[in-house]
Amino acid sequence: MVGRTVEALLLSSSAKHKGKCVAGVSLDTGELIRFVSEDRGTMGALTYGDMRCADGRICGPCDVVIAPVIGPVPTAHQPENWLIDRRRYWKRLKTLTPGETAELIPVTRPRMIFDTWGGFLTEELYPNRSLELIEAEELVFAKEPGKKSKVTFTYNGREYTKMSMTDRDYYSAQNGDRIGRAVLLMSLPEDDYNGKYFKFVAKIFQVGE
Repeated sequence: MVGRTVEALLLSSSAKHKGKCVAGVSLDTGELIRFVSEDRGTMGALTYGDMRCADGRICGPCDVVIAPVIGPVPTAHQPENWLIDRRRYWKRLKTLTPGETAELIPVTRPRMIFDTWGGFLTEELYPNRSLELIEAEELVFAKEPGKKSKVTFTYNGREYTKMSMTDRDYYSAQNGDRIGRAVLLMSLPEDDYNGKYFKFVAKIFQVGE
């Protein structure tokens, strides 16, 4: 079956409503995109099967892929969304190292993350995007017993404290673990929590030591 496709460098396959939030960079346009399904019960999350190649392999972060899509499905809060075509297989072209990926992705340099200070924003301050790539420094992980790790980091001279993250590669980070510098894929949810839209770290790409 022949249909529309997007060639992309995948950046994240993070936790989302018992599924996957899959985001990357379109190599056709250079823009950040999020692949979503029609499953409204999981807010469009993907399953591992959604990212399956014809040979059975599952695509993930740092893979350059050709993804079958129906087309763009922007929402008021997430204009980057593209609906996948679940009838067709994905194709993995190659896999990069995290360092190679960090060198290729289009880091932006806004003065503030999603145009606001702090860890969350409100409806009236929601920007025209829900994905953003930044370069942060002095990352320190905080781990409380029985809870997922959070991360504090410095961006543009400002400290962002105990930010939630959905990068499974760092779920096991221990209290006090540090990274000197990293590229972060920041994300915003489509729905609020008690009137607040919390910023979170979807993926961490360590840069150097």
